[in-house]
Amino acid sequence: MVSEMDFQKKLNDLLQPGERVLWTARPDGWYYTRPTFMLYIAAVPWVVFTFFWLRTFTGGFQWPGQTVYPYPNWMPWVAIWTGIILLISGLWMLSAPYWVWRTGKRAFYVLTDRRALVVDYLVAKKNQTLLLEGPISFRITDIEEAVSDIEVLCGKSQGLRWRAVRDPKQILTLTQPETSQL
Repeated sequence: MVSEMDFQKKLNDLLQPGERVLWTARPDGWYYTRPTFMLYIAAVPWVVFTFFWLRTFTGGFQWPGQTVYPYPNWMPWVAIWTGIILLISGLWMLSAPYWVWRTGKRAFYVLTDRRALVVDYLVAKKNQTLLLEGPISFRITDIEEAVSDIEVLCGKSQGLRWRAVRDPKQILTLTQPETSQL
């Protein structure tokens, strides 16, 4: 995916003059992808049902033959196209963990003395920035876990979420004790 040298080059391109990096991290692939596995689990019976659906309406995956009265000739084709649409959506759901994992592999999180960033290595439009003006606080979802989400809050702004960060307690040691909270 993204080499360490490419990562450093991208990071240097994003920094403003005089801006200093305090902390960087990349999401843990497994934990970043984990929420999509419920979609994957739901997709398995969906795809199996769709195969049975298509098999039934095509007569064993053969093109539909002539219909008998009272069914119109176009009726099997509607069922087949419905099955194809269901199959495509089921395959998309089965592949969702891969696409989320791929997005996580090209993301990185940066804390500087001026900003908090979520950077997508390939798609600059997906980058997120939080200006650090005012009191900064970090809200860690599961403080005792080895991998957790961190929410960066600053003043009255909305905040920024870093998902699936390894060793989340490390961020608390970088800031002054009076500006960080759990």
